[in-house]
Amino acid sequence: MKRLVWGAASLACSAAALAAPPAAERKAPSPPRVAAVPLSLPDPDRECASAESVLLPRYGVRICLVEQRGWLMLRAEDVSTGRRYPDMVAEYDNVFGILASTKAAPLWPRLMAFVGEDGEGWRRALRKRADDLLTTGVPRPREGSPLENFVGGSVLITLQAAELYWQAGDAALAIKLLKDKRLELESLGALTNPNLQFSWISLLLRQAKLEINSGDLEGGLYLYRLIAGQKQLDGGFRANGLVNHAAVLAEYDRPREAIVMLDAAEKAAGPRGGWVPGSERQFAWIRACALNQLGDAKGAKKAMAVITKASPTLRRASGGIASTESIELRMAYCMNDDAAIAAMLHSDDSYLYEPAWFAMQDGAISLQPGKDAVRLRARQRLIGSTTVPAVRQLPAALHPALNFWVSRPAETRAVPVPGVVGTKGWR
Repeated sequence: MKRLVWGAASLACSAAALAAPPAAERKAPSPPRVAAVPLSLPDPDRECASAESVLLPRYGVRICLVEQRGWLMLRAEDVSTGRRYPDMVAEYDNVFGILASTKAAPLWPRLMAFVGEDGEGWRRALRKRADDLLTTGVPRPREGSPLENFVGGSVLITLQAAELYWQAGDAALAIKLLKDKRLELESLGALTNPNLQFSWISLLLRQAKLEINSGDLEGGLYLYRLIAGQKQLDGGFRANGLVNHAAVLAEYDRPREAIVMLDAAEKAAGPRGGWVPGSERQFAWIRACALNQLGDAKGAKKAMAVITKASPTLRRASGGIASTESIELRMAYCMNDDAAIAAMLHSDDSYLYEPAWFAMQDGAISLQPGKDAVRLRARQRLIGSTTVPAVRQLPAALHPALNFWVSRPAETRAVPVPGVVGTKGWR
């Protein structure tokens, strides 16, 4: 079962996916397991044939929501065979994607009862889930982020708990968890121990992401520089830190610095023959964006070709590398290309799989310069087209939860958005 809803949180500032792990890590991991938690009342045998379910014709499945151990799960059943897919945890993008979709209205009552009119139910559930992780010491099965595909044990638990606390608005606690675990690894000699180096980098990358998404760009960049300064790190591990650093610099309109960091990442990664298949797409979108910002249209087009001409096999997400579709969307945002963004947002029942719901929200914010404006221009294009996504505006009471309870700094207040003035689009 394909993961419902693309991770729109990455539009704020998510770390780029893994680029080039060293030899010991270059074998792609098995596909991440979909959450399968033992069922408990009141939904042990609930089927999706009830009125509180939604049919997705494109995928031939019916979906519904069931509650298990205080958390909502997504259940999907094949309409032709009756086969039930493994239940999966309803994550941030599932929750808000469903609430924003007018086609998913049958799921709203149960979801709103869980989330609460002001999002406080969602916040309490996130905190409890994080508390349970730290108490039990058992990581949650989930479709993990790239970082979570390559770490385990207490580091994985720390990453998962910190993400949950941050989504609940407890940024300070989330950052403290990550910092404390990182310092613990340093005391164990992580900087010179290849078995601990990537765990150390993973904690730094996640902390940098949370610092930046909380509005502290310079604090996040400082953490990236910590990785860049550790020349003794395995080359593949260090490349992951450098390419993430380059991505943030490009997205925050610092193209010259981004290219310098990207060149360093490619050098650290070593010969391309040893890269995880598809890794070059990560380097390509960052270079395309940076060159576009510098006015080098020819160079940007050449870099983009690496992505747009990728083989069908390499277009899929695998081995910690994001799908080409996700990379293309991130590149479009980075290049302020509202035409390309609008072209990527579908209008059929993929509304649960695409970020159209996020692009259409007036209440969503981004701390990246110009990204709110390009998103709203893309929205204007969609509204003026014949394929307007079936999306509603989320109520203002849910805007804090939508934005992880992060307030926009005064210097990044939204400005009036002009009419459709985007580029020609690159698709």
